[in-house]
Amino acid sequence: MTSLPIETLTLLDLVLVAALLATVAYAIGLRREFRRFRGYNADYAAILAQTGRAVEGVERAVESVQTEGASVLAALGERIEEARGVMERLEAARDAAPAPAPAREPIGPPGDEPAETPPPYRPRPDQKPKPFAWPTVVVRRLPDGA
Repeated sequence: MTSLPIETLTLLDLVLVAALLATVAYAIGLRREFRRFRGYNADYAAILAQTGRAVEGVERAVESVQTEGASVLAALGERIEEARGVMERLEAARDAAPAPAPAREPIGPPGDEPAETPPPYRPRPDQKPKPFAWPTVVVRRLPDGA
């Protein structure tokens, strides 16, 4: 066996003690982090409970909207049926009504021609036209199946 000199052993002991102190310092830091995470865990649990209560509120709101929508849909169906009945009665009354009277001849001398339309408006040359923009309306045709 070979023996190491005392200076080497002392140096090795110092390195081991330094490593042990570094490990202890690291363990203390980890303990602080774990304590902080425990505090966060309580906060997360409270936030999760609030989220659960909010989701329950949303579920209740959706259920109430569904029930109200069903009642509105039923009432709308009844109104549509009433409207169909009224429409059928009106069509029956129209079919039963006497034929309209023939168109009457215009009153006036025979051969009287309608008056000519006046010429279009033209601004005076000394007047400057005022700027005016008509509103634009876009009309889009829906497909027949819509």
